[in-house]
Amino acid sequence: MLEQNRLKIHINYIFQSTKNDPDLNKKSDIKERFTQINQAYNQLKQRKFHKKVEEERQFDKISSAQSVEEFNDKYFDSTL
Repeated sequence: MLEQNRLKIHINYIFQSTKNDPDLNKKSDIKERFTQINQAYNQLKQRKFHKKVEEERQFDKISSAQSVEEFNDKYFDSTL
């Protein structure tokens, strides 16, 4: 599901950026629209990047813990 959403976003970005390309479309406000489309897509990619970095940090916490028990005691509720 997540991969399908990413693909839809990417396909829509390609479509919109081609449709609003200032070299292909001579409307007066196209350059501004093209810039907005690129900024929005870059923000989505940046969020994806930051999420991946955060997941890697969590993995590093697990792998650098001296023991599984130490990690569990620190990050999980022991009453579960």
